[in-house]
Amino acid sequence: MLAGRYVNKKLIRLYKQGELFPALIQVSLGINKTFPNTSKASACRSHSRWPWTTKTRHSRMDVSVFGSDAGLCPEGRTVMTVRMPALYDFWIKLKQDNPQGYQAEKKAILQEVIGILDRRFPGLAEHLEQSDIATPATFVRYTANWQGSYEGWLPTPRIIGRRIPCTLPGLEDFYMAAIGWWWGGGCPRLHSPDVMWRR
Repeated sequence: MLAGRYVNKKLIRLYKQGELFPALIQVSLGINKTFPNTSKASACRSHSRWPWTTKTRHSRMDVSVFGSDAGLCPEGRTVMTVRMPALYDFWIKLKQDNPQGYQAEKKAILQEVIGILDRRFPGLAEHLEQSDIATPATFVRYTANWQGSYEGWLPTPRIIGRRIPCTLPGLEDFYMAAIGWWWGGGCPRLHSPDVMWRR
C-alpha cells in the first residue's frame, strides 16, 4: 500500500530472508464422548506415509485433546484438533484451479484422520458429531495471513532475540500490529514491555 517508500535495509532483509512458521492443515472434531486419562497433547503415527497430495507427505500428526474443563465443549464431550504442516502453493493452486478436487482432497484427509484417531481413541468415529478441516487456503481466506503462516516469523537462530520494529522509518503515527509480527507469535509476546507500541 505504501509502495515501498518507508523501508530500510533491516526490514527488507527481514521480509526476504526471515523464515515463517509453515502453513498447515488443521482438522477439528467434536465428539459426544470423553476419553479419561488422555494426555492433552500427543502424536499419532501412521503405519505408512500418507499420500494426501502429490508433494506433501506425513508420517505423524500432532493431536490436542480438550474436555469441558477447557471451556470449549459441554460436559461429556471432547474437542480434538489435529495439525500437520502443508504446502501453501499446492493448496492455493488446487482451490483456484480445481475447486471440486480441493473439496475431495479435504474430505479424503478428514476421513483418513478420523480413521487413525479412532484406532487411538476407540469410539471416536461412532460418537463424532462435528468435523471441520482448514487448509492453508482457509487460513488465507479468513485471516489473510502471509503464505498461510499461522504465527508469523519462525524463531530461528538468525532472528531469535532480535527486536523487530513495529514502526516504519519516516512514517509517523503508523504501527505494525499483528499476532504473528514478533518471532514466535502468540498473544503473550504482545504484552512484553519491549514490544509495546509507543507514540
